[in-house]
Amino acid sequence: MKICGALAAIVCFGMCSGVSAQTIRPVDYFPLALGSQWQYERVTGSGPSNLHLEVTQVTMADTGTRYFIDVPLADLDLGLRVEYATDGSLRLRAVKADLNKLLDGLPLDPSATADVQFSPPVLLADAMLVPGSATAQTPVDTEFNADLDTNIGHVSLDVRATGMIGASWDPAMSPAVAPAGSFSDVVGFTIDVALGFSEDVFDTTGMVNERIAGVLARDVGFVSIGVGDSTYGLVRAVVNGVPIGDFPQYEDIVGLAFSIPPVITLDGRALGDASSGDFRVHDIHLSQALYGKTQLDAVLDHPTAMGVPVSIHGPAKAKKDGTLHVKLEGNTKVQGQKLKFLVKQLLDPTSTSLGLTVKLGKTSTLIPIGIVPVVSGDIRKKDGTRQRTYKFRSPDNTDVVIVRTDATSTSAADFTITKLKPKLFKREVPKSDVSGITAQVVEPD
Repeated sequence: MKICGALAAIVCFGMCSGVSAQTIRPVDYFPLALGSQWQYERVTGSGPSNLHLEVTQVTMADTGTRYFIDVPLADLDLGLRVEYATDGSLRLRAVKADLNKLLDGLPLDPSATADVQFSPPVLLADAMLVPGSATAQTPVDTEFNADLDTNIGHVSLDVRATGMIGASWDPAMSPAVAPAGSFSDVVGFTIDVALGFSEDVFDTTGMVNERIAGVLARDVGFVSIGVGDSTYGLVRAVVNGVPIGDFPQYEDIVGLAFSIPPVITLDGRALGDASSGDFRVHDIHLSQALYGKTQLDAVLDHPTAMGVPVSIHGPAKAKKDGTLHVKLEGNTKVQGQKLKFLVKQLLDPTSTSLGLTVKLGKTSTLIPIGIVPVVSGDIRKKDGTRQRTYKFRSPDNTDVVIVRTDATSTSAADFTITKLKPKLFKREVPKSDVSGITAQVVEPD
């Protein structure tokens, strides 16, 4: 599925209803809550065989309530941040996507993410609308920064996005029939995405140009989606804690557990004090998402100054071979002289020290800071299905584990895992290194 199709599918998922010439509220047809999720299967076309949408984060803001909708696909990392504003309107505030899917010819970096913030937000629907008479066109002209790891090193890109996003609401044929059931109170929604992307470091460009149409049902959400040449029908959903659709014997709803080799992290792993020459570092604290920003805080003593606070930060990038590239930078002043700090190192799970370089004037001193790598425990995931891509996220939405699995199921008592290939923080774990795989059929929450 192309990013344009998946992007529009999520947006589309948020807005269609089924009463003609009658005033409706989008919030009644696009119910959002933390943990709500929808599972679809392909009815026609050549796209992915299934589609899964899930609300993984809810944030209260001055302008309204914001929801992050995650769409795990085998070849695409995509998320959408929408908002029900205080005036009741529905708006698209941001899209997270794989950078290489937006720009053609960019050096490949599967970890590079585009976080496109729309300012002003894209209007998807007013608080009250009449299907057949509700359209919106929002011009887009925004820039965002993206980090890219290439074979020549780390590159920071300024990417520009321009174009138009349009949305319209129309009456839909009732009832709308899907594998999950028959839905009478429905509305049609169409979204047009026409965005161009460009950057001037590698001089690459890209286009997202797609029309998506779908249907939403009251108190359910999206019951059918049309993406490219494919259409998808709702199989099952859990909305506001209420199960909807096809849960026969809870088939394909499983608890999955397995073990993998060690995965390194620096969070809270600094050991004691460290010293070199006239420098001594103590009260050291490392904080880090397994995949994302890293920070080192400490106190530095030197004959010319005691108790100097040190705080440096920077990216930690996981590599395919299981190593972690760390680059932290910062500076401070001591009696009018600038102290510069730098950590630049490639770590693996067996690494026991982190090198902090302190530069005072023209003199540089390397201080080795002891660290203890963290060994991963068992990985567990509930609510799976055959050929599903799972995503594990921390509360702040930074740590991600992707698990691709093939399985077969004939009843609630028969679920067989035939292949499991985890991808942890850009490190794909070979099948031979995955052990202790178990699957247990469970009821939905």
